[in-house]
Amino acid sequence: IYEDLAKNTPIAGLLFHDDATYSDDEDASPAALRELAAQGLPADLAAVRADPALRARWTAWKTRQLTDFTLELAQRARDWQPRLLTARNLYARPVLEPAAQEWFAQDLAQSLQAYDYTAVMAMPFMEQAADPQAWLAALFRQVAAQPQGLARTVFELQARDWRSGRMVDKDTLAAQWTLLHRLG
Repeated sequence: IYEDLAKNTPIAGLLFHDDATYSDDEDASPAALRELAAQGLPADLAAVRADPALRARWTAWKTRQLTDFTLELAQRARDWQPRLLTARNLYARPVLEPAAQEWFAQDLAQSLQAYDYTAVMAMPFMEQAADPQAWLAALFRQVAAQPQGLARTVFELQARDWRSGRMVDKDTLAAQWTLLHRLG
């Protein structure tokens, strides 16, 4: 699909959206368990989950697998569109809480290295932040702490509060934009 798209249509880039994730209780099929064993991990997810060191190795492996898969897709398109740019969409939780990498198989540092841009979901209402401005500032600081973090990150603001179904009012969006702009 990616190759056909790039072969037949001029495209400037690809965004690998946030649905490219593995959860912390992902696939336990026979094929997945064989792959665990091939990685030197027990072919028993309960054993992997019970040992923090094994769980960390499993998480790192899953995260790398998703990145490698998306880069392979991008290369298929890039064969036809050599200047194609890539971006990866990340949830905010793995940026703010490194332990959340286990739940999403997403890692900001890896994303910044692998893709031209990383699009971080800067959506405090989706995350039910008690203080949206403070939450955005904390998210900004985490991104800024990464090499090339600010140069290669796009902050995606939330225009609709999906929990209520209402649009986020323009003053709130303007305040969020102003905060991020003021921070750099």
